[in-house]
Amino acid sequence: SKDISKKKYIVKGNENVLKARFSDAKFFIEEDKKKKLKNRILDLRKIIFFRGAGDLYQRAERIQKIILFMSDNLNFDLKRFYEHLILSNTDLTCELVKEFPNLQGKVGGYYASLEKLPAEVCKAIYSQYDSDIPKEENTLSFMMAIAQKVDFILGFFISYKKISGAGDPFGIRRSVLSIIKMCIEKDLNLDLIKIFEFSKKKFEEQN
Repeated sequence: SKDISKKKYIVKGNENVLKARFSDAKFFIEEDKKKKLKNRILDLRKIIFFRGAGDLYQRAERIQKIILFMSDNLNFDLKRFYEHLILSNTDLTCELVKEFPNLQGKVGGYYASLEKLPAEVCKAIYSQYDSDIPKEENTLSFMMAIAQKVDFILGFFISYKKISGAGDPFGIRRSVLSIIKMCIEKDLNLDLIKIFEFSKKKFEEQN
């Protein structure tokens, strides 16, 4: 019938689009793999975070230090991951993320696993932007996700000063609620005021 032919035509069209997108993704992955994450760190200097809040290299440095500050306060031994923590944002320089922005974090975690980085680091990078992390996930995942959100919230207020309107276009309120939710679910006894003050000091040190 005419309806069945029309449906087949639509399905075929969608299949062609998907094949093309998967082909693009495969190409970008092969290109990205030519440069390791550690060799992308300095590329972050070319990407602005928020107006007046530095570049992504400075953000990566802050996140690295916030994670260690929180882990020291909770007596978690995460120092062994220190050199890898600076890689948190490096996938933002990858072609795959530029083409598929919603895969940021996921791409970094995937590439980190290809480079045989510690499994805890791969998982933390993979889930760092998530607002809902399974309770059984490793502690580093929660530390990196909270550090990301703390730095994001402060960066926003440094740049934009205040939230206007009832909506949440920048995800500030969602980020705040996500931090609280993760602290409750993972039973993290964090002094959030102390963490925000520490984070603010890192911004000030970077001028």
